[in-house]
Amino acid sequence: MVNSIPYNTCQKATTSFGIFAGIAEADLCLQEAISLYYAPYHLRFVCPQLIVDIPTPTHDLWNKSKDELSTDHVQHFPDIEHAYLQSLCDIQKPLAILGNCLDNFGRPDPGQHIHDVEMEHETSRLGSDELALTVNTMLTSMNAQQSVVFQTIYTTVTDPQRQNTVFYLDGKAGCGKSFLL
Repeated sequence: MVNSIPYNTCQKATTSFGIFAGIAEADLCLQEAISLYYAPYHLRFVCPQLIVDIPTPTHDLWNKSKDELSTDHVQHFPDIEHAYLQSLCDIQKPLAILGNCLDNFGRPDPGQHIHDVEMEHETSRLGSDELALTVNTMLTSMNAQQSVVFQTIYTTVTDPQRQNTVFYLDGKAGCGKSFLL
């Protein structure tokens, strides 16, 4: 509440009170952090605070600083777009803690998209012949118990009539649970 006027967000209240001059404040803050050589994970930690507390066009802020926000991820991912998606996921996590999401600020939620990219990248890495050979090798390498479990799960997962089935796989260390999955 500012001057007896209620506001439903901190952003609107601080702007009304004159704490932030305008949309350039968030950009100036982030650019200052970049110029002081803050680590990318620090920058990604600051972003949700800026997005929530200062009126800023999130799309413009991201486009201007996405390279600096993603430099550490570029080393670990096969392409720049994947690194950008991971950075957006990192920004999304604290936003969720604050009760928000990127979607509320005009950016789509990167969570599902990054999973799709990972799956596509992994499947495209192997050709269909190589993938079939790998599957066959793994199937013939299973012991009798693993084979029964695999066939049970496979039959259930591929049955269009069955939905919402949960499997719990338990066993001693070294019995091949991870290999089976």
